[in-house]
Amino acid sequence: MHPLMTRIQQLWQARNPREQWVLGSGAVILLLLVLIFKIWLPVQRANVRLQQQVPVLQGQLAQMQHEANEWQHLHHTATALPVSGDLGQQLSASAAVHGLRIASLQVADQQQAELVMDDVSFDAWVTWIEALQNENHLFVTSCQIARQPSSNRVHVQVMLSRAGAA
Repeated sequence: MHPLMTRIQQLWQARNPREQWVLGSGAVILLLLVLIFKIWLPVQRANVRLQQQVPVLQGQLAQMQHEANEWQHLHHTATALPVSGDLGQQLSASAAVHGLRIASLQVADQQQAELVMDDVSFDAWVTWIEALQNENHLFVTSCQIARQPSSNRVHVQVMLSRAGAA
């Protein structure tokens, strides 16, 4: 047997039964306190913290999944749009329907166009851009708007792009 164990056994046997009972009970109580304060309480605190965080995290996950589904739907819709007709003719016809006149129009391809409108009502222009977005799936990629001196009208230089175009 190991000398340390022999020494502990001798010390234990030298005690009377009452002292052995008190020392044993003290050791058990000390072991229980260590288990409670070093293991059980930290586990309980972590459990409570997780119970509070899980519903919040589940809500965030649901929101992220909803946004991912929406993005996939929009991406699929944008890339699946058919290109119908000449983009320049579509823009001119749509502007005429909204009572606007295009001063210059350059169509890069059937996906992008750059146009200039001079002396137009800003409200009418915004309404037209909204219609282009909803009906033709054309979006503003860059825009410069300058107020005309001495009037409530604007000079607009805008780049439009079909949804899904780079």
